[in-house]
Amino acid sequence: MKLRTALVVVGAVFVLHIASLYLNFYNRWINYDIFMHLLGGFAIGLVGLALIQTPAAKALSLWQRLLFVVGFVSIVGITWEIGEFILDYYQQTLHVVHWQALTERDTVDDLFNDMVGALVAFLAFRKK
Repeated sequence: MKLRTALVVVGAVFVLHIASLYLNFYNRWINYDIFMHLLGGFAIGLVGLALIQTPAAKALSLWQRLLFVVGFVSIVGITWEIGEFILDYYQQTLHVVHWQALTERDTVDDLFNDMVGALVAFLAFRKK
């Protein structure tokens, strides 16, 4: 997987996210958030795979490469969740939107789905 290709996939997922917000898909379909986190984890997983396509990474075992990709996606996912929390908090504080009462369960589910997406990307595109 080339980095440029992986970044195009990430860009496409981000555009889909923005369009989905505009079209209110997250509120129309209760499981849409799950789909988007799986897709986002997959896309960021492709970036992780592209980042380890170096001669030095060839010395890494399959498990080390998997750990890198899932860890990379986890870091991006945690950062996304922090940003989502801050945005939701300030939108509610400014009375732009009502507090969505996001729970720890929602956050853990989101991060789990990110990691499942990363695992799928790894299994689909890893180099043996």
